[in-house]
Amino acid sequence: YAYAQSDQGNTRPTADAGADRNVKVGEEVELQGSGLDMENDPLTFTWAVVFKPVGSKAKLSDNNLPNPCFIVDVEGNYMFNLRVNDGQSNSLPDTVTYTAQMTLPENNKPTADAGTDRNVKVGEEVELQGSGSDRDNDTITFMWLMLSKPENSRASLSNETILNPKLIVDTAGFYAVRLITNDGKENSEPDTVIINAVEPAEFCADRACDLNTKQWCDKGVFVSEGYCEHCRDQDNDCLSTIGGFCSDNSDCEAGLKCISWICSETKREGGAIPDEEKDSDKDGILDKWELEHRLDPHDSSDANLDFDRDRLTNLQEYTFGTNPNKADSDEDGIDDEEEIEKGTDPLDPVSKPGGIGRTLFLVVILIIVFGAGSYAVYYYRDYLIKPKAKTSNVSNFISRYVFQPVLRTPEEKRKIEQIVKKRRKAKKEKREKLFEDFYKEEKSKPGKIKTKHKKKKQTAK
Repeated sequence: YAYAQSDQGNTRPTADAGADRNVKVGEEVELQGSGLDMENDPLTFTWAVVFKPVGSKAKLSDNNLPNPCFIVDVEGNYMFNLRVNDGQSNSLPDTVTYTAQMTLPENNKPTADAGTDRNVKVGEEVELQGSGSDRDNDTITFMWLMLSKPENSRASLSNETILNPKLIVDTAGFYAVRLITNDGKENSEPDTVIINAVEPAEFCADRACDLNTKQWCDKGVFVSEGYCEHCRDQDNDCLSTIGGFCSDNSDCEAGLKCISWICSETKREGGAIPDEEKDSDKDGILDKWELEHRLDPHDSSDANLDFDRDRLTNLQEYTFGTNPNKADSDEDGIDDEEEIEKGTDPLDPVSKPGGIGRTLFLVVILIIVFGAGSYAVYYYRDYLIKPKAKTSNVSNFISRYVFQPVLRTPEEKRKIEQIVKKRRKAKKEKREKLFEDFYKEEKSKPGKIKTKHKKKKQTAK
């Protein structure tokens, strides 16, 4: 993300996206956004969807309202990002996560939000910006507690059981106040706000630079650490870093050269480093990858953030090649961190814990497919390409009459009877021919023939 620099004398506003919540699938949810500006300038709001569950078509009703709505259509986590602008500079982003389930517990624990940390002047009366919510719409009560305050301070809360109690900060230092809500059944998780009180003479506008003392304003207080990092554009004594303007190499930090009026990194063999190889914030992630995945190439702190809540930092996501805005990069139902921990590929939906059985199943399917294909080729070659052998009349008869339904016309029956008679006659002639020699031998033996005739006469009688 790119944030506008605060102007001289203006304090960067703060954004509050609200507390994380559990919601039900099918519900219309209203986001609880708010903002705070030290100069009480009017604020504009900008919401963005950081990520949503795979298959979800949820979108915000209006990205520029403090409290837009969206429809929960799929189980999983929905993360939203809120920034506010006071007309001069953007706030840092604040995120909120809504966890969607098909069914919710009988009672949902309420949430508490003590508000954003603030810088104030000693002697100022501060109104705490507390809030709370309950998923079951139960009536909630508030319990504030002063956790710590500067030594010798007598400050106390005007009322510890109302939504917005007041506090007079009487001594410079930090005041820590905790808020807990209760829905009549159970307490919320505690939330704490820090109030930093400074003397009026010491109070300063955020990011203002003091060129005489070589200090810059950090959260209302001038500090020396990081002066050139934030004030080099105003102080010529500070050497420019990557991307800073320069007139010659002496204006750039060690290791940088002034190329085309800009301080640039150089390769060992000389020449500027190509854009695709740059890592402007030195966080180990190339600028090109950061821009593609909505990170800020000039902010090294986002390397340690976890946008998709999969327990992998953005730097780890870059190392493994996974998507920092999607907890399950290959959409196989298993988070990237779990796949990496178990040694499977978070970018391959087939490679996952317990995936060996699936692989074997696919191998069996392939064997069956190739086997069937081979048989089809064999059948096609032997029965369709090669000429068919001529079948005999008997085979034609069997094919036509024996294996066909027995529904014949009188003409067909007559033909069948003729064929049967013809076959019987042929068989008889064949038998007689086979025994012809035998009959000749019998005729050459008169005694046996007489006996035979004799038996025939007796049979006739």
